[in-house]
Formats: sequence, structure tokens, C-alpha cells
Amino acid sequence: MRSNLFKYIGVLFGSIILLPFKFKPIVVFLFFLFSIIEYLTKKEKKEINFKKIILLNLIVIAYFFSLIYSSNLNRALDYLLRNSPFIILPLSFSILSKENTYKFTNWFLKSYIITNAIYIMLMLIYIFRLGYLSSSNDLYYYYSYITYEFYHLNDHPIYLSAQFALAVFFLIYINFNKVLKALLLVILITGIFFLSRKGVIFSFVIVFLFYLFKTLKSKKIFLTVFALLFLSFISSMFIPEIRMRYEEIFDKEKIVYNEETSSGIRTILWRNSLELIIKEPFFGYGIGDTQHVLSERLENKEFFEIAKKKSNCHNQYLQFLMSIGLIGLIFFIITIFYYFIQFKNENNILGTTVLIFFLLLFITESFLDRQNGIIIFTTFMSILSYNKKKDLV
Repeated sequence: MRSNLFKYIGVLFGSIILLPFKFKPIVVFLFFLFSIIEYLTKKEKKEINFKKIILLNLIVIAYFFSLIYSSNLNRALDYLLRNSPFIILPLSFSILSKENTYKFTNWFLKSYIITNAIYIMLMLIYIFRLGYLSSSNDLYYYYSYITYEFYHLNDHPIYLSAQFALAVFFLIYINFNKVLKALLLVILITGIFFLSRKGVIFSFVIVFLFYLFKTLKSKKIFLTVFALLFLSFISSMFIPEIRMRYEEIFDKEKIVYNEETSSGIRTILWRNSLELIIKEPFFGYGIGDTQHVLSERLENKEFFEIAKKKSNCHNQYLQFLMSIGLIGLIFFIITIFYYFIQFKNENNILGTTVLIFFLLLFITESFLDRQNGIIIFTTFMSILSYNKKKDLV
């Protein structure tokens, strides 16, 4: 039982998409706890690379510094707690033995890929049972059920589709039965295009094609996967609501200061965020006050509905600048640069691909403003940083 403990933890952690939201941080903490226990009970202690841990946690250091000028200390402390995976996941991997790191990672990835596919199938069954195709409700009505009501497994489509995309990257890389791999690939890509999150799809398609081009030796397989992506996109265009989401990109009236479209709302948030950043460029407004400052400005500009929803910047780089300023953003860039150097030195194309995917996604989403995004980012970056490429099989 003890020798297989990290296999079971890997399966549980990899099934995180099927866990209610309140249990997800508990799973992260359990992994951390058992990693500490394993480290303390080992006779030969693994040497901890504290320099690496610090480099991966520079953003948290910036958050701590912002406590000095955050008025809302309770919100600031809550925000820090939400960001604890930045600390505990790299620390967990740094103290875990090589054998158990291998066990955890491989069982985590297999479980993660399969449970993401299961989630998509459950989601589609759920939507069809609600009456999709047989009722007059539009697709947005069913998206709202996925976001708020779905068997207590509800999550925002952006975070769901980002997880599906990550599952595709690792599915291509690790060993799976060929028939099962093809089936899982179809299911995962179907989920991505059905949820139609433009920022995720844009980021995914760009880096996925780059990844396939760099790693696949067979042009036939590359063309087959490319055809699957193309057919998935074309098929999604037959759904009116999805087609409208793409059409709005080419309509200036739907983008510039339009509160009715997702693209228009983003331009409102980006412009107002930038105007606030110009006033406090170096240190920002503090992690405790950023949301209040942005919402207050939106109210003053009479964007009452967006302000009421407590919308964040919808751009991770602007979010950093708003909360911790240029100094904090530079800290984050140093961490990203560290990842790039490591992956380049190891010739880890998968690591580079996943990192670029996140960096592109950050353009349209404040992905690390929510704990779900923080867990996703820190989990995969830790796995890629603390595992040699050859160990991901």
C-alpha cells in the first residue's frame, strides 16, 4: 500500500476536474502533506534546490510586498492563501524522491487525460438531457448550467477548455493505446470547440500545430490531426451562437466599448485598467484593493453591469500591473525566463509548448486571478520543471 501511495495520490489529483471546487485545494494540500511525510521518513534526504523554489515564487514575494500598501488586508490575505500552490507544489516536487515523482506524474497524467474526456461526455449528456436541440433556449443558456449547476462539478468554460487543451498536449506525448488515444483526442478536441472560448482556441491551435510539427515524424499523422482540428472548427460554425462569437471579432461595433459581447467587455476592461495603471505604474494598487479600484472606476464610467459582476482585468499582464505594478510584472517575467531557459537546455519541446500556451492565454484572461487557474498553472509547470523529459511516458 505504502509503495503505491503516490500512484493513488496521482490518480486522485489527476481526477481534479471531477471533484467539487471546494475539494480541489484539499487534494493539493494532501499531496504536499504526503510529500513532507515521505521526505521526513527517508533516511537519505534529497537535497532541496532552494534557489529554484525562490525563482518559481518571485510573484508570491511581490504579493507579500503589496501587503504594505493594500488597504483591504482581509482580501489581500485571502488572495495570498489562494496563491499558496505557487509555494507548496514546487516544494512538494523538490522534496519528493525521484521514484515517487515518477509514479505520481505518470499516474496523474493518465488519470487527468481520461477524466477530462469523461467530463466532456458527461457535460454533453447533461446538456442534451436539459433539452438542447429540442427546446428554444440558446446555447448560452446551457453554458450557464455548465458554469453554475453541473452536478456540483460546475466551472467556467474558459478554465474547462484550458484543461481540455492541456490534456491534448500530454495525450500526444505519453504512451497510450493507439485506438484509445485517437478516441480521447476526438473527445477532447470536441470539448474545446464546443465551449468555443476564443482565447483558449486561438492559443491552443497555434501552439498545438507548432508542437505537432516539431515532434511528429509522420506527415500523415500531422495532416490527420490538422484535418481533425479543421473539421471540428467547421462543424462548430453550424451552431449559430458559436458562429456569432467568431463573427463579432470582425465587427468593430461589437468590439469597441460594447457591453453586450465578450470581446467588447474585454476592450472596456483593458482600456480602464490601462488608464488606472498609468496612475500607479511601479507598485500598483495592492492585491487587496485592485478589484475595488477597477469596479469603482467602471461605475464612474457608467459600466454598471460589468462593475456589478466584479470583473477582473481579463488580461493577466494587466492584472499584475494593476495589483503589483511594473516591479511585480518583472518578477513574473524572471520566473518565465527561468522556465524557458530550463526547457531549452533540456530540449523539452512539451514544456516550451505548454508555457507558450499559458502566456498566450494570459492575453485574454486573468487566468491566475482565480484559484482554479492557479492550481492548473502551478501543477503543470511544476510537473514539467521537476521531471526529465524522458520520465514523462
